[in-house]
Amino acid sequence: MILLGAGLGATTAPATESIMGSLSLDKAGIGSAVNDTTRNLGGTLGVAVVGSVFTSTYVAKLANGTVFGSLPSDAQALTRDSVAAAGRVAPQLGPQAGAYVTEVSNAFLAGLAVSCLVVAGVAAAGSLFALRYLPARAGRASSDATVGHGERVPAYLSRP
Repeated sequence: MILLGAGLGATTAPATESIMGSLSLDKAGIGSAVNDTTRNLGGTLGVAVVGSVFTSTYVAKLANGTVFGSLPSDAQALTRDSVAAAGRVAPQLGPQAGAYVTEVSNAFLAGLAVSCLVVAGVAAAGSLFALRYLPARAGRASSDATVGHGERVPAYLSRP
């Protein structure tokens, strides 16, 4: 969670500034709407894709388990639908409970590992895309205006 928070904190403000800073003041409302829409759409699609990758990996790994394969179909369905359900199924398995919990844990970690790799790949691709296509604005400093007591105002804020 700390890494997630640090990553979002380090990227959200610069991404918003990149969008908003490239627009004139009369287009700020449109830019803000596009920024919010892309952030919401990206988050929603990200959860859907990563959740699907996790679920497919988790279920596939469970199917290879010997204890899981010997369970009644209703217990298998519960375990496929929810990792937490393993806590309700395990006490009913007697001596096989430990092996069952290990199979479920291994399937969960396999799904988590594949999902993390997918997220890392998407983040790397996004970084390369941003590096290649985001506009550089280094030339702006020379076109900044001076107002008041020598304060600098970026050129995009001083446009009519």
